[in-house]
Amino acid sequence: MDWLEILKSEMLEITKTAAYEYFPAIGAYTEPYYNHKFEHVKQVETEALKLFEVYGGDKDIVLASVWIHDRYKPQFDGPDHGNKAADWVLENLESKGFPKEKVKAVEYAVRNHTGFDKRPLETLEAQILWDADKLAHHGPKYIFQTFMLFTSEILCKNYLDLKIKFEPTIVLENIMPALLNLKHEIDYDGPNYFHLDESWKIVIEKDEAVNAFLEALEKKL
Repeated sequence: MDWLEILKSEMLEITKTAAYEYFPAIGAYTEPYYNHKFEHVKQVETEALKLFEVYGGDKDIVLASVWIHDRYKPQFDGPDHGNKAADWVLENLESKGFPKEKVKAVEYAVRNHTGFDKRPLETLEAQILWDADKLAHHGPKYIFQTFMLFTSEILCKNYLDLKIKFEPTIVLENIMPALLNLKHEIDYDGPNYFHLDESWKIVIEKDEAVNAFLEALEKKL
């Protein structure tokens, strides 16, 4: 098993353990029925690879950063998770078979991925991780991810900031107000949120698709 397979396997186990609390196994099944954080990281990988295809960089650093960045945020909690994951990189990543000379670059990207106020980042790989992490919270797939949050009673009761109310029977009329919060004002003149121009092109496409879908859905209710 190479270092990337190890990181993915470890992330699955870490997030699965936390997922049991929010999305427990149903009936005779033994797996949580949903794993929010693992699905998020998979989407970050998808977005990061899109940006890598345009800008290049070091693919090892990009992929390692993706699969480590939320290691200490296994589901919805994770205070100071960026620094904790970055410290883990310095202490453990080389032992997974990762190239020693690239460890510091991964540590830098992971340590600087958190927050919503864009900051200057010195490396392309850190910029890719930052942008990919934010892009994962946009687009049609994020509608599905948000919908899945409505199915978790403990989540809806404990995380009121998500503006989600648990309903024993989920009907569209009840969850539409929260879904409509996913609509975004689109500033076509350019953001202060992303580092890379391609990220802004991607987010415009994603937001236009989401807005069109939600507007059409709202008209049908």
